[in-house]
Amino acid sequence: MVNILEHIAVHEFAYLFLLCGFFCLTAALFIKEILFKTACIVLFSVFIALSIAEFSLYYSMRPVFTESVKNIKFEPDNKKEIVKCARFVDKNKRDFFCFNENIDYELKNAGNKLLGIAEYTLFTNGFRHTRCDTKGLKTYIFLGCSFTFGEFVNDDETLPYNFSKLMNFEANVLNLGVRGKGTNRALSILNSGIINKIGNNTKAEHFIFSLIGDGIRRNFRLTEGDSSGDNWLYKNEKWSRVPQPLGMIKLIFARSYIFRRIFLEPLESKYVDFYAYYLIDSLVEMDRVIKDKYNSKLTVIIWPEFGGKFIRKIRETNLDLIFLPEEFRKYENGYYNHPNPKMNEETAEILYNHIVANKN
Repeated sequence: MVNILEHIAVHEFAYLFLLCGFFCLTAALFIKEILFKTACIVLFSVFIALSIAEFSLYYSMRPVFTESVKNIKFEPDNKKEIVKCARFVDKNKRDFFCFNENIDYELKNAGNKLLGIAEYTLFTNGFRHTRCDTKGLKTYIFLGCSFTFGEFVNDDETLPYNFSKLMNFEANVLNLGVRGKGTNRALSILNSGIINKIGNNTKAEHFIFSLIGDGIRRNFRLTEGDSSGDNWLYKNEKWSRVPQPLGMIKLIFARSYIFRRIFLEPLESKYVDFYAYYLIDSLVEMDRVIKDKYNSKLTVIIWPEFGGKFIRKIRETNLDLIFLPEEFRKYENGYYNHPNPKMNEETAEILYNHIVANKN
């Protein structure tokens, strides 16, 4: 029963069009007026065509899953588990990741090529373990998305790990990167108070946020749920959806593959500046919360994929910024597919020199 409901949810508009088509066909059987009968038959054909298009587009697009923020608990947890992450490339040369029991299933697909397997040590609250001194006098907190989390690299290859290594593992280093999320989730973490709990109430010496170009849209992406959307904000002990242009339209048509393929991008493109300025404003808000709530500092690491207009705008703020070198674009398995171990190591060195070595 659950699988049937999940199937219907994934193909919601396809079945809605089928239902409308059935209604039109039924009406055509009982209506005697030729004009109206013809109109019903035409509408039946249109709805059937739309339904077929919805089913067909499903195979070239990711299904939509609505994220339930009610399941997110900002609680410390010392229990850990090992998660295996496999990276594949399919017959259409598209990269994708899968985890644990799904790996064997994808291995059986002859169209997939296994690129490798990485292991994550995760706390059961979802955050990733980093080797450090949890009782260190200073705590460094890493925020961001999968670039911070360390997608498809082992525990000793992430950005936070390499930074902790440069600190001789004598500081408390927290990896609070959340895959697929952006500044809204980072702000929610800051507002939740969990940092003081998992930081053992030591001094929050510095916060680091890794900013990628996809973060501009991510704060307003309603149509991809928990895969790469971040449209919820936690503040004053409650969650609320962040208002945005076309928000209600996108919510209503979120499960329509036709809408997403044909109409969504042209509509979104009209609000690029709005999304970009919101991202900058949310970073400024993060900086304010960090200063007021944690008496600490924020450094933003910016990956080399932003346009000049965005860079000029963010430079007008008082944010502490690190611009990573353009050479990072040239790495094999470059950062568009997530940073490789070498890139994380070099980024950690740049960061260490910026906030630690220069300070000393």
